[in-house]
Amino acid sequence: EILGVPKDAALGVIRKAYYKLAIKLHPDRNENKEQATKDFQKLALIKETLFDAKKRKYYDQTGEVDQSSSDFESAYEYWRARYAKVTMADIEKFKKEYQGSDEEKDDLREAYKTHKGDMHLIMDYVPLAEPSQV
Repeated sequence: EILGVPKDAALGVIRKAYYKLAIKLHPDRNENKEQATKDFQKLALIKETLFDAKKRKYYDQTGEVDQSSSDFESAYEYWRARYAKVTMADIEKFKKEYQGSDEEKDDLREAYKTHKGDMHLIMDYVPLAEPSQV
């Protein structure tokens, strides 16, 4: 959004937009140097994120910019190694095991008590709940 390019823009388009905005925001070209410095630092973080393939992938998946970028790679690898990627097959397997189980019944009872019968909140609370099941 800040660069004014689509989310799926090619690296060349992003690079061009970055340099154009960097010239505009550079503290030496602005009267309010304090604000210009903050804006320029934000822009530098954007550049660091979008120009690095791993950071760009993380941003595309989460919409978040890693502010502590020095440990980004090791942190990403740590969480990737610790938690497997969830697939549709995993979700379907969980759905088959969960729906109709004692665990689901317990979750429904707890949600009913906690949310005082408010069906909208119960539906939000209980995994895989569908209005047709009520």
